[in-house]
Amino acid sequence: MNFSLSAFDGFFAELSAASDEAIAMMLSTFNLTHADEPKKRDGGELYFGKLDEFNSTEFASSARGQLNASWYAFRGFFAAIDWTEPWIIGLCSFHVVILLLAVLTKKHNTFQIAVFCLITSSVYVAEQMNTIMAKNWKSFARQNYFDKRGVFISATWSTPLLLIAMVMLAQSLYSASSLLVQVKRKQLIHNAREASKESKKAK
Repeated sequence: MNFSLSAFDGFFAELSAASDEAIAMMLSTFNLTHADEPKKRDGGELYFGKLDEFNSTEFASSARGQLNASWYAFRGFFAAIDWTEPWIIGLCSFHVVILLLAVLTKKHNTFQIAVFCLITSSVYVAEQMNTIMAKNWKSFARQNYFDKRGVFISATWSTPLLLIAMVMLAQSLYSASSLLVQVKRKQLIHNAREASKESKKAK
């Protein structure tokens, strides 16, 4: 576990540096220097001021703070899970199998539709699954991961499945665009041949 967390530390350091660079680029682009706190206008709506009133230092500090907080929350979540539990290994294996099916069967539309329906249905019943597993966790797990808000099942079940669904949608869009290009190319070739025939007839 220590090795894994140290590897994540290196990744986070690079991500944090990239974030600082992006913030610096944005601030230099808009020439942001200082700002007042958000205030209420007469109509009651929240007013953040003009761009030249923006507090760049506070914004950068807040963004880095939120990034750090998110990272440590992720580390805590990652460390709290016993990844050696058989059912968690099986869950990870399930996601890998579904991802491989989604990628390797991209040319089989019927099978893709079936897998996509399976994914969306699985995400839809996640709340019911969380309730059932919270009542019966002692029969398959060493600790109760299933809180009332469903954080664990959302992170380990719904999120991976939704990411796989996004991969499938991206594949479908790519296939559709490729097919459109092929059809358009054939149409242009056909039009060129027809134009050539017409020119020959005219002569």
